[in-house]
Amino acid sequence: MLCNEAKKAAYLGGLGKGAGANPIDVASLLEAERIFAGAAALVRARRFKEAIPELDRAIALNDAEGEFFAWRAFARFSSTPDKRLVERQTQEELELAIQKSPNCVVAFLFSARVATVLGDVPGAIKYYKRCLAQEPDHLEAKRELRLLETRNLK
Repeated sequence: MLCNEAKKAAYLGGLGKGAGANPIDVASLLEAERIFAGAAALVRARRFKEAIPELDRAIALNDAEGEFFAWRAFARFSSTPDKRLVERQTQEELELAIQKSPNCVVAFLFSARVATVLGDVPGAIKYYKRCLAQEPDHLEAKRELRLLETRNLK
C-alpha cells in the first residue's frame, strides 16, 4: 500500500483524520520502517553487529512494532559468541515481540531458531508450530519442524 502513491496518500489522510487525543507521527513511523528495512537486510547478510544499532534506532522511533524487537533479539543472539550469556535477554525480548505483535511470524521463527541453537528441541518444535499456525506454508518452519520431529522420534 505504501509503495502505491494514491493508496499511500489515502492511508496517510486517514491517519490524520483519526489522530484525536493521540496524534500519530507518520513521518517517524515511515522513517522507522525505512531504517528497519535496512537493518533486516543487514541481518540477512549476517552483518549482525551493524544491524543492532539500526534496529535500536527503528525501535526508538516506533516501539510498538514487535517485529523490530524480534529482529534485534535475533541479531544480538547471533552476534554473541557465547549464546548462553544472552539466552535470557534474547528469550525475554522475543516474548516482548510476541506480546506486542501476537501474529508476528518472524518472532516465532526466531524463537524456534534460538531454541534449536540452545538445544531446546521441545521449545523449537513449539515455536515452529506457532509459526506455522500463522503462516501454514512457511517453508523453513515446515522443513525444520519435520527434521526436529524426526530426530526426536529416534
